[in-house]
Amino acid sequence: MGGHSSYSARDILGHPRVVDAVLPPIVFVSTYGFVGLMPAAAAAVAISAVLLVVRLRRGEGAGGPLGGILGTGVAVGIALLTGRAENYFLPRVITNAAVGAVLVASIAARRPAIGLIAAALYRLPRRWMAQPEVRRVFVVATWPWVALCALRASVYGILIDAGEVGWLAAVTTILGWPSFAALLIATYAYVRPRTDLARPRHPAQPLDG
Repeated sequence: MGGHSSYSARDILGHPRVVDAVLPPIVFVSTYGFVGLMPAAAAAVAISAVLLVVRLRRGEGAGGPLGGILGTGVAVGIALLTGRAENYFLPRVITNAAVGAVLVASIAARRPAIGLIAAALYRLPRRWMAQPEVRRVFVVATWPWVALCALRASVYGILIDAGEVGWLAAVTTILGWPSFAALLIATYAYVRPRTDLARPRHPAQPLDG
């Protein structure tokens, strides 16, 4: 199992989306520090466009970079409309608050989101998630994701309010893919031995079978 976790870490941290997510805000903040808001906005959009072209030329698909350029466009638009560079990071506050709320709602509805994702990935039937012992494990596994979303939204919000543009770039990088990867690996390590995820106690048939 340790080998699988190591592979997951390399795979996640080496994913092109890491660059797509991290590079635009770094370029935005760096440019803003030297030449101001408007050039920083243009530079962030430009680097997102470059990443899109690179991904297409490599045949890696446009989904990730298209989402990146859309997200960058929204963030840049908010920063320009408000005239505050720190508001570039406001969509991250809103997104994390919304995702956190959805995760809490899934727990309240007795359908923990992490369990639903696992069931979809492993093509498991609904009756597997209906087992109380399995559901309890995924409730526990979902709460740390709620905590990560709450932490991100809170820290980003505080730094935006304080106008700490440089710190926002650093913190969003740390709380972004590195935190996501670490928590994903920890979730898998917690869930698998408690649910025997690869071989459920009640063998499952594919959902389309």
